[in-house]
Amino acid sequence: MLTKDMSSKMHTAESVVNHLFALHSYGTTKDHRKYMRHQVTLEAGKSMSLGFTLLAAEDAVTLLVVACKLFQELADVFEPEEAEANKQLMLKNMIGLMNDRTSVMKYFDQKFYKKRQEILNTD
Repeated sequence: MLTKDMSSKMHTAESVVNHLFALHSYGTTKDHRKYMRHQVTLEAGKSMSLGFTLLAAEDAVTLLVVACKLFQELADVFEPEEAEANKQLMLKNMIGLMNDRTSVMKYFDQKFYKKRQEILNTD
């Protein structure tokens, strides 16, 4: 049986494989816990939520790990033999990256760009 969460992830994954998009992340705190909300905005302006992630910290390295895990989770909705190629397509289609953690954004951008280059095998 396909769950609502899985159906949503499949729809989002198929959209970001086939369209240019920007990834947005917003932090919040509730009951002394830190959460990061993720969404993508497709080139046509449609926004799609990717849910929330519980964070141990809001430093650049933690945010990088969370972003990489997010792309892997989206890639994992495809058949195993297609997952890596689709993850690369997602990274190629990403044209923007936004985050409200201004204190770590510059360092996060640098780390994410480097990781993206490693995955895509580009300079």
